[in-house]
Amino acid sequence: MNSTTTATSIFGTTSWITAFTVSLICWFILVWIFACLICYGVRNKKWSIGNGDSDDRDSLILYTLAVVATSFSIIHTTINIVTYNFGHDEASLQTCVVGVLLSVEFFAFTMSWTYLFLWFRQRAIYKHNLFIHLYTPLVRVISWLSIFLMLLGINSAIIIYNVCSKFSSTGAGCVNKGAHWPAIYGTAVNGTGQIAMFLLFLYPVVNIPTVRSTCRIIRILKRTTICTAFCIGSDLVAGIYVGVSKESDKIGLSFYNFNLVLNIIAMVITFAMWWRIILSPFNFASENEAPSPA
Repeated sequence: MNSTTTATSIFGTTSWITAFTVSLICWFILVWIFACLICYGVRNKKWSIGNGDSDDRDSLILYTLAVVATSFSIIHTTINIVTYNFGHDEASLQTCVVGVLLSVEFFAFTMSWTYLFLWFRQRAIYKHNLFIHLYTPLVRVISWLSIFLMLLGINSAIIIYNVCSKFSSTGAGCVNKGAHWPAIYGTAVNGTGQIAMFLLFLYPVVNIPTVRSTCRIIRILKRTTICTAFCIGSDLVAGIYVGVSKESDKIGLSFYNFNLVLNIIAMVITFAMWWRIILSPFNFASENEAPSPA
């Protein structure tokens, strides 16, 4: 196969065009969100602990987790875009394999930080005066169990995936023809933890004091509950798709890129001033706000 034929076989395929286009769009969205988070954070001193009270620390932790998760997602998507161009022959197979393995590792890193964000978010909500009475010993156990299952599911699945991988080169790039059950396993364990997390957000929603249902913490709670349900759905679809696919290729990688973008967007929307964050490069969020766990 000469270089012209190789280039045509790689860049002219529907799978390459689809994966590259989706991933490139995801990359630009993630870079924009990252720039917005940094811009808004610097302008509004989100990394300042203020008086050092609990709310200030929660605000610092939540915002930092969002920034870290977004930065890891950019690295993940960048690796995928580069990887799409290798693995079409034996000479570039190893480069493709390294890229794919790094990609799944950074996917696990990103999702882990996202799950930690959700966990700290529910902890901050339950610490609020409106809901502190709901934080019973049982709720506390479910809280710790949820984050344990989510982190266990995603990280153990990635380790097993790397061990069971069997890559081979094709005209369209490298594909993994190894066992795909780790994706199903990870989705099952992780999904159980996510459902528990969703119930932790739903529990205060059904116990909202009617007379105070319009305060900001209530709006944040409702928005976070909806976003958590949305994240669970996208994670399940991505995990099942990769799990049932006969071969894992660039389409599967781009599917995870899209899933990460949905999770990052959902994470940002849980902030009280999410729309100011998204528009912050246009100097829309110039006023300094008091640090808040929201």
